[in-house]
Amino acid sequence: MKKGLIIAAVVLIALGILVFAGGFIASGFNFAKLDVAKYETNTYNVDSAFNGIEVNTIDADVTLKPSEDGQFRAVCVERNGKNFEVRVENGALKVTEPKRDNWPMRMFNFKSQSVTLYMPQDHYEALSVKTVTGDVKLDSLGFGEAVISVTTGDVDAKNVNVEGAVSVTVTTGDIKFSGVACKTFKTTGSTGDVELTDTVAADSFDIQRSTGDVVFRNSDAGEITVKTTTGDVSGTLRTGKIFTAKSTTGDVRIPDSASGGKCDISTKTGDINIEVRH
Repeated sequence: MKKGLIIAAVVLIALGILVFAGGFIASGFNFAKLDVAKYETNTYNVDSAFNGIEVNTIDADVTLKPSEDGQFRAVCVERNGKNFEVRVENGALKVTEPKRDNWPMRMFNFKSQSVTLYMPQDHYEALSVKTVTGDVKLDSLGFGEAVISVTTGDVDAKNVNVEGAVSVTVTTGDIKFSGVACKTFKTTGSTGDVELTDTVAADSFDIQRSTGDVVFRNSDAGEITVKTTTGDVSGTLRTGKIFTAKSTTGDVRIPDSASGGKCDISTKTGDINIEVRH
């Protein structure tokens, strides 16, 4: 009896694999066409004023950008009729994704949900974004401080001004900053590249990665620390530094140390190639 049940289970699993494979081939090898979920776009407004932002999602992409009409609205692409919660609490805007579907349904959800926040002000005291598999994008806004945490996703910030600290934690994902100004920038992560273009921290950059390249393009900080295990570190800084650089198996090319804050770069298997823009 037990043996028969095992054989039946194996047969059902094999049939399931065949059905899935057939559907995948019929869809032209496009996973999105196999998505069984229903999606709808909803817009949310809030009447209360707020000066902080907290976004907590599971698999939704998160975008913050200026509002063209000066009115706040949250535009959410939602799955299976489960609405995001958008509210103001204790002076902070809070956006929360509902609980996931059960795991059999999630197996066939291939499209991302999304949250796009159109912000009426150009500056807010605090920003906190947490997502598991979503991307985070910030465009042309200002904050007192900003904390971003993603597990599998990219972080992209353009023309963002932060008076205090910027902290970005990723497990697997790239970071791309362009035209970002802050007091300190700290990031930790396992796998992913860090690209800083025209980005300046008044006090410090602290960049740590296990696997991933670090690229500076006309960027700078008072002091710079970069530690990677497998990854190249390259690019241009705006001002001279007192350089310390070490690579176990890679090539090292740095300017002569003259004056300025410290710049400490270390990697095990990557190359280091830094220039100072003149």
